[in-house]
Amino acid sequence: MPFEINPRHPIPDEVHHLMALQIARIETHLQSADSAEDRVHEFRKRTKETRALLRLVRSGLGAQFAIENLWYRDAAREFAPVREAAALVEALEKLRKHTRDRIARRGIRTVERALKHIGIDSRQLDSRLQSLLERLPDGRARLERWPALPDRFSTVGDGFERTLRDGRRALDETMDDPTSENFHELRKRVKDHWYHAQLLRRLWPDYMKGYADVIEETSDALGDHHDLVVLHDKLMPDPNAYGDKPALETTLSAIKKRRKQLEKESIDSASHIYAEEPRRFRDRIREYWRLARQ
Repeated sequence: MPFEINPRHPIPDEVHHLMALQIARIETHLQSADSAEDRVHEFRKRTKETRALLRLVRSGLGAQFAIENLWYRDAAREFAPVREAAALVEALEKLRKHTRDRIARRGIRTVERALKHIGIDSRQLDSRLQSLLERLPDGRARLERWPALPDRFSTVGDGFERTLRDGRRALDETMDDPTSENFHELRKRVKDHWYHAQLLRRLWPDYMKGYADVIEETSDALGDHHDLVVLHDKLMPDPNAYGDKPALETTLSAIKKRRKQLEKESIDSASHIYAEEPRRFRDRIREYWRLARQ
């Protein structure tokens, strides 16, 4: 089953089925024969989807929202350092591809090799993944205690509008004060909106798919920006650990330049995404919902 809600079916059935499916997918990832790093990556992607689904139906969940959201958030945070290590290497690879200067590319390659040598305790990681696998039945059991979700548009409409408002606010704050923290907050809100566009794409498939693609491009740019921020902060405290001084200097210079490019791209595209007033967008989505149910 795709990560989407069928508007022709009762909302409680669709949401519960999706939640059960997400838990099953997480279980499959944790039990797969892939490397521990790949299992962590897939698991974290599923938790982000799950938390976005929870935000979409937040108004109907009441106090149960906080319980579920915190459980999946904390579970993902356990493995954040593992994902960060892989993301930094990926960030360097992308940076090298966007850098035309040959000397700069050579310096980036030097830093890249040094980062790849940072190891992860695979045995300890496997143990933590097994521990998480053993806790998954708790998630299934909690589903049975969920409050009855109302089968009406507001159950998803409230969360959709709230996410839009949060994203619009994050964009305004980033434009007023373009700090790395504000860009990171904007990234999270854009990501939520992307997931919601996917969840509701059956309302008007042709439009919603194209719209979701635009949001995804913005989310990717903001994600690349965040990875470069983390990379910069990783390199600065102990520069001698990541190659020679010239290599580090050229890498840091390339990071600064690429971050500026990504900031402009992200602000421009996010301004288009959040151009429509959230209430009006919600009303339009509600009309799509009504037509889809008919």
